[in-house]
Amino acid sequence: MDYTRIASIIRENGNGTHAFDKAADAACVAAKEHPEKAAGFFLLGWEAREFVNVFERMPVSKGSATAAQNRLATNAEALDAAGDDAEKLLQVLNEMARTFCVDE
Repeated sequence: MDYTRIASIIRENGNGTHAFDKAADAACVAAKEHPEKAAGFFLLGWEAREFVNVFERMPVSKGSATAAQNRLATNAEALDAAGDDAEKLLQVLNEMARTFCVDE
């Protein structure tokens, strides 16, 4: 499975909290099925689950959902672009983790 498949799940399911929840679940399954890609799938799943945690019981603006989906899609594309190059993959994973810890 490509990382970008996780972003596609969100688009295919309407970009709302249920779509992000489905993507998070799919990322967890993918991490188990593809242990060599587990860290990337874990971070994408965590990112999707954080969206659900924040907006689960609140109305979500289209802008917020689109911004979150675009960020996840960009991260997935970067992971796919790293391919099997361990150094590039680690660089992408580190950048993802860093941005999750930075106040935006």
